[in-house]
Amino acid sequence: MNDEKFRILTLLNPIQEAIDELEVYGPVVTGTSWSRGEVLEKIDDFDAVLADDEFPYDEEFFDGANKLKVVSRVGVGYENVDLEAATDHGVMVTNTPGVMAESVAEHAIMLMLASANNLVPADRAVREDRWEWEKYRGVELWNGTLGQIGLGKIGYMVAKKAADSFNMRVLVHDPYAMEERVLEVGGKSVNLDTALEEADVVSINVPLTEETTRMIGEDELKQMKESAILVNTSRGKVVDQSALVRALKDGEIAKAGLDVLEEEPPERDDPILELDQVIFTPHQASNTETGVANMFMGAVRNLTSALQGKRPGFLLNQSILDQG
Repeated sequence: MNDEKFRILTLLNPIQEAIDELEVYGPVVTGTSWSRGEVLEKIDDFDAVLADDEFPYDEEFFDGANKLKVVSRVGVGYENVDLEAATDHGVMVTNTPGVMAESVAEHAIMLMLASANNLVPADRAVREDRWEWEKYRGVELWNGTLGQIGLGKIGYMVAKKAADSFNMRVLVHDPYAMEERVLEVGGKSVNLDTALEEADVVSINVPLTEETTRMIGEDELKQMKESAILVNTSRGKVVDQSALVRALKDGEIAKAGLDVLEEEPPERDDPILELDQVIFTPHQASNTETGVANMFMGAVRNLTSALQGKRPGFLLNQSILDQG
C-alpha cells in the first residue's frame, strides 16, 4: 500500500476490529449523530463511506461527494442506494452478501420451530401461572414439506438444514437457481404456486427488488394450507402485510414467524402486532457475534480494496469498470 491517506466516514458504529483496519488507511469519522443536512454538507471531505441501510445515498448525496470513491454497504440490501447516480459520479458501491448466511439460516429454522411449537405463547402462559400444556400442542417439522422461496446462500442453507435435520421434502422456487444447486439440498424445482400449495412451512429468502416486492400477496396466501407457517427473514416488503393480517385473522394460514416488517419499527397500533399467531423478532437474524463481525469485516475489505484501486469482491455497479 502507498502512503496516501484517505478520509473515511462511517454512518454506523463499527466493531473495533473494523475501525482498527480502516485507520490503517486514514482517519475514520463517525457520523451516526449527523442529520442528513450535515452529511450532505460534509461529504465532500471524504474518500469512502461505510454505509448503513437507512440513509438515502441518492443523486443529491453523490452530487456533493466529489472525492468519494466507494460506498461500502454493511449488509446485503442496497435499496437505499441509487446505483445509477453512483455510477454516473464514478463511485463504486459494494455489499456483503452471504457473510451472515449461517446466522440468518439458523434464525429462520428457529422461527419455524418456535412457531410450530407455540413457544412464545407457551412461555407467556407459564410466566402467568397458567400450566396449559394441552392448549399449546405443536406440530413436528419432521417429514413435512418446506417451500423454499429463493435459493441464494441463505436459502440454500435453510433448505439444507431442513432436509438434513428434519427430513423435510424441499420444494424450491427460484427461477435463477441452477438445477444442480437445487439437487444439492435434495430439493425439487417448482413454480411458486406449487411451493405455496404443498408446503407446511414457507421460508422466504429473496432480495427486495421490483420483481419480489409484495410477491406474497392476497392471492398467494390463499393458495397456502390452512395449517401452514410463513417465515420471512428477507425483507418485510416482500410480503403484503395487510394481506397477511387478513389471512391470519381469517384462518387462511395458521402462523407466521417474522424477522422483518413493512415498516421498521412498526407503529404501535399496527394490526399485525395484535395477532397471537405471529412470532416477531426485530430484524435481528444476522445479529450474532459471528454474523456482525463477518458483515463489518467484509464491508471493510470491499472499501479498502476500492481505495487501493482494486476491484472489490462484491461490486454492485459493475458498469463503472467500463469508465476506465
